Amino acid sequence: MTQKESEHPDLRGMGSFVYTDDTGVRWAPVRLSLRFGRHPALGFDPHDMNEQYGTDASQLHHFPAGKALQMRHANVANRKTGLRRRLPVGKLSASILTGPRPRTLDLYDPSVGMTLTFAVTSYIGEKRRA
Repeated sequence: MTQKESEHPDLRGMGSFVYTDDTGVRWAPVRLSLRFGRHPALGFDPHDMNEQYGTDASQLHHFPAGKALQMRHANVANRKTGLRRRLPVGKLSASILTGPRPRTLDLYDPSVGMTLTFAVTSYIGEKRRA
């Protein structure tokens, strides 16, 4: 995704994505803002990927309601503005977690109306309830 795509108004709104948990089980649909779900550094797959990649829909588990599974996330901050965000992370191999340090991402922030560079300040793993 290019910088201009991240600023595109089509990234406003919600979409359905696939979340891969720490054990490799794929969960769908996960409803996320398009600006997060479509950001390649956050590691989500589109929910319609079964058509695109030939994945059988039966391989996807229905995402549990409530707090049975809380997705992993990265806390990020923009050093110039002081803005902080908590971003969901779709899989352990996402570049926001595995890329070279310092780990940063460019993200359109509607509160300021422009794309800002955020640095990862911490990472919180997924949580499950039995």
